[in-house]
Amino acid sequence: MSLTLVFNAGSSSLKYQVFDGEASIVSGNFEKLKENDVQEFSHFDLFEKVKETLRVLEIQLEDIHFVGYRIVHGGEKFSHSIEITHEVIDEIRDLSLLAPLHIRPAIEVLKASIGTFLNAKHIAVFDTAFHATLDEATFTYPIPRTFRDKYGIRKFGFHGMSHKYVAEQAANQLGVELNDLNAITCHLGAGSSITAIRGGQSVDTSMGFTPLAGLMMATRSGDIDPGILLHLLHHGFSVEELSDLLNMESGLKAIAGTCDMREIRERAATDPDAWLAREMYIQRILHYIGAYLALVRDVEVIVFTGGIGENDGDLLLEIEKRLHHLGVGTNIKILVIPTNEELAIARECWKVGR
Repeated sequence: MSLTLVFNAGSSSLKYQVFDGEASIVSGNFEKLKENDVQEFSHFDLFEKVKETLRVLEIQLEDIHFVGYRIVHGGEKFSHSIEITHEVIDEIRDLSLLAPLHIRPAIEVLKASIGTFLNAKHIAVFDTAFHATLDEATFTYPIPRTFRDKYGIRKFGFHGMSHKYVAEQAANQLGVELNDLNAITCHLGAGSSITAIRGGQSVDTSMGFTPLAGLMMATRSGDIDPGILLHLLHHGFSVEELSDLLNMESGLKAIAGTCDMREIRERAATDPDAWLAREMYIQRILHYIGAYLALVRDVEVIVFTGGIGENDGDLLLEIEKRLHHLGVGTNIKILVIPTNEELAIARECWKVGR
């Protein structure tokens, strides 16, 4: 038996899936829940839970031939998936400052897994890799080169595996080759981003140097005037306080008091704050779709995915209505395609490992 195990380590969770070919035979999502309200599980503990699940299902360690890992940030070093070596681990660790909440737990799981699945090929799959095709005018920020070079500052983009997967699925549904596809893909969930795709390749994306840029999200601010941060620094706020503000206390949560779009949708008719949060969210989506329609021009399809994109039909109808004058819903199709980052990672494993 030749199986592929995929790990997707979040800041406080560990998703996994086992594939036999493209068929998923088991999947799960473990959270770092507190044990007896005293101890929080580490990612190593969560990894041990995955091992126990495999044991109960009588999946032998030697049956796992590939292990794939979602690595959120590849920096400038990694523009494609790669088989993991000790040198690769060190280079990934050096990137942890760019995405500490995701890279550090990913390394913890990775090291435990390498010590367990001794005969498997271990593959790092980078969420930024799909956006490696951005051109220089798109990925460059207008700050002095000395800063850009010294600190590695450029647009990277994120959610790459999701955008790539739904673009491939859209091409299949439209009956065209991926390299002939012109599309806009919208990953709308707790984290949200939009990508412009020309000829099957990413040519622009809403997230930037970090996942903070772009759309308004569940608790992240998205695009914000940088002068606001300078203003708050002048008033005595620390870097840590500003990081918490932008990452954990902004977005939908800041406007509506909740980051759950289902609750916001239910309250919007009677609660002005909920209405405002939903309207702001929609307007920022329209802003990026409009810009990308101009950038790509011959867009054939707009794809929605993610928890909100797949399930909030009212939101999609409103977006279609407001873009109807641009041909959306008539000349430009709208598709809702469930994402499957784990399957996309498994496919990368087979491409690199064989």
